Amino acid sequence: MRNENFSVIWEGYTTDADAKKARDARWRELKAQGIHATRTILPNQLRKWASFGVWDGRTCNVYSINIYDNQGAG
Repeated sequence: MRNENFSVIWEGYTTDADAKKARDARWRELKAQGIHATRTILPNQLRKWASFGVWDGRTCNVYSINIYDNQGAG
């Protein structure tokens, strides 16, 4: 299993709605290819630090896709 994440803070989307829209579009692509994937959300994730010693403190939702395509399976 692997994950793809979509969020305002870490992936740079403008709004939560844009991140969710991108996640849903990617999920539809995977489903069309016959790849088993599930959508999840991690609400109100806190980014504690912007860089070493620099407090950030922002929160956002992280929209994720769990992809079950056996990539990387040994």
